Amino acid sequence: MELDDLKDSFMLEATELLDEAEDALLEYDNEGNFLDSYNKVFRAFHSLKGASGMFGLDVLQEHMHKLETLLDGVEEEFPQGAVDYFLGGVDQARHYFSDGEIVFSHVTSFSKDEQVQNSQESKNHVERREEREVIKNESGKGYVYVVDDEQLIVDLVSDCLEEVGYKVRAFLDGSLVIKEIENDMPDMIVSDINMPELDGLSMISKLKEMNIELPIVFVSAYVTKEAVLNGLENGAHYFIEKPFDEKYLISLVSNISHILNTKNILNKSIDYILYQFANHEDLLRQNGKTKEIDLMKNEISNLINLRKQVA
Repeated sequence: MELDDLKDSFMLEATELLDEAEDALLEYDNEGNFLDSYNKVFRAFHSLKGASGMFGLDVLQEHMHKLETLLDGVEEEFPQGAVDYFLGGVDQARHYFSDGEIVFSHVTSFSKDEQVQNSQESKNHVERREEREVIKNESGKGYVYVVDDEQLIVDLVSDCLEEVGYKVRAFLDGSLVIKEIENDMPDMIVSDINMPELDGLSMISKLKEMNIELPIVFVSAYVTKEAVLNGLENGAHYFIEKPFDEKYLISLVSNISHILNTKNILNKSIDYILYQFANHEDLLRQNGKTKEIDLMKNEISNLINLRKQVA
């Protein structure tokens, strides 16, 4: 895989690093272990800094360098305002991938003379993430949206999934999903096709326009050839005809969850290789170890290709 292809893939994988840093900061804020949280945040920042430099993303590299430098001076516990500050920095790193710029008031210390100026934005960010953490903590297996205009079907699908450990949120129309999903992201969606205000096929088309890609399972009495082709074009993954077998639905959702977990493991492996690359690339290059550098890039490429196969 060429460097440009790796760069495009890195932009997708960087979200996992930012999520890891975000989760670690919130874990500390909820009285988690400082050293564990610190190490996760430092690893994520350091990996992003090194990889963004490798791919020529100078703005992101400089941003992550400043965050890492400030983090490097933290000892024993995060000072007051530090968690909010770093969460704000994580937000801006995400914005870079959508807007191509970073607007952030960097500081060089957490002393009284140099106040953090990003607190309100990051506090709002914390509130949104804490809502997602509640969902994750309540769920044993995953978080599923169930969408159907018939209350009886919504209740039936929700009950069978909740009984085996899934967190479920129910909707009676696809339009309601579109309104909520950006602030409350599920792992997958189980949906009807025919609904009055916004049908299932139109719903996934709008999700595609919003750059939201999730596994979609359609459960419908109208699984026609045209509906299947239309759905597959827009990102649907599976189709089940009504009346459906509850055990089959549970098995299908469980398999999807397994695939999602596998992707997470692969993403963490990719993050680890990026971390190692960031640590050793300069040293290897100085010692003429170009073959080792190529090998590490090849490992990243192999893992990215493997992740695509299980997507």
